[in-house]
Amino acid sequence: HHAPKIEWFTQYFSYKNEFDEKHSLGSQMYSFFKRFLRDAELLDETGFSKIAQTIDRVGLNNTSSWAIMLINLAYTPQINWVIKRMNINETYGKDYTISLLVSDGAKESWVKDIWSSFSRIIELPFSEVGFGSATKEKNRVTAITRTPWQNPDPRVILYSLYKFAENC
Repeated sequence: HHAPKIEWFTQYFSYKNEFDEKHSLGSQMYSFFKRFLRDAELLDETGFSKIAQTIDRVGLNNTSSWAIMLINLAYTPQINWVIKRMNINETYGKDYTISLLVSDGAKESWVKDIWSSFSRIIELPFSEVGFGSATKEKNRVTAITRTPWQNPDPRVILYSLYKFAENC
């Protein structure tokens, strides 16, 4: 339930290395967001990482920034699962996605939280760079359709190849 919101990113990029002292997140939100920042390589042992500095220069309003984060997140179990299991231009309903998660080994007690997190992530600009779009009924996400990044930045593609080689 604690997938990040755009406001959290705005605070992080505003406060940078002072984020720990100045943020307005609750303790659970803060804990989960810091893990997310590490997974996205926006936070490292020095604080505001070199990747975060690059994204800060490019701007959070630029889809390339979100694509860079998604590339880094692709090596985490949850996002990697989406990339490998959910095909581009196919729609996955909530119940079907939950059944796939369970059949792939996710604990049944976690799958609704995972779906909820996917629903929050899709609200971020990740939706524009390959994560997908949501189908909603009464403000609830009922399905996710993976969609490709329409105008990929060649520099981001090069970065993804670098990350792939590094992880091989």
